[in-house]
Parts: sequence; C-alpha cells; structure tokens
Amino acid sequence: MHTKIAVVILAAGLGTRMKSNKAKVLHAVCGKPMVSYVVETAQKVAGSNVILVVGHQADEVRRTVSPQGTFYFALQTEQLGTGHAVMCALPHIPDFCREVVILCGDVPLIQAHTIEALIGSHLAKKRDVSVLAVELANPTGYGRIMLHVNGRV
Repeated sequence: MHTKIAVVILAAGLGTRMKSNKAKVLHAVCGKPMVSYVVETAQKVAGSNVILVVGHQADEVRRTVSPQGTFYFALQTEQLGTGHAVMCALPHIPDFCREVVILCGDVPLIQAHTIEALIGSHLAKKRDVSVLAVELANPTGYGRIMLHVNGRV
C-alpha cells in the first residue's frame, strides 16, 4: 500500500487464557498458525516493513513466520504489557516510515482493506493517533475503549 507504512505485530504473549503452554499466536486456525494470517495481511499493507515483537517461544514464532518473508524481530524479554511491547519495536521501525500500524498477532481475520481504510481515514483527517475497534452486544472478556460524546477516546 504505502512504502512509508510500518506494521508492528504483537506476538510475544503467553496466551494464558487459552489454557495452553503454546504461544497464543501459534495456535492454528484452519490448519495455519494465527500469526501467519496477520503476517500476510501486514505484508499487503507495509511490504517488508513488518516488525514482529516476540517473547514467549520467540524462536518458534520466528521459525513459523520466517518462510513468509524477511521481517524485523524485536525481542520482549519480559512480558510487561502492550505499551512495553511497542517500545521494544520502536528501534526496529525503519526511519523512512512515517505511519505505524500496530496489530495483535492473535487476530487472524483482520483484512488488508480494513487496515488500508483506517490508514486512509487517519491520513485524511490528519490525526496523531487512530484506533480501530468493534462494538459488540456482549463484550465480556474483551478490553474496553471509552468514548466521550464527541467521539474522542
């Protein structure tokens, strides 16, 4: 899509809610690890400007995605949260990239056209930060984003 776009994929988590010792992003959906779907989508948006933050089972995550292309890998040695994971990725973002999209490695159904629409809106409105979220009838188990009446986070 844009050569000045980078995508950071958060793939360091333990996945404790999955009741498994396997890294969450390595669990298969339709015979393929979840993270592989996210990597494919990221490549459509950012080409080779894809950074994976790895931690839990980092070597296995690297081995799993490496056949899909060349990536930057950022190691999160301690899982200290999402913000910390993004901080680990910062030194690996190419200097020429002007926009950064952060994706979770356990969201295999995210589509390139959705991300491209988000980027398009972000750029058109000249926002500093844009967030993509979904409104669910029953959000139990998910985090929340609270909006002000003016639509701002």
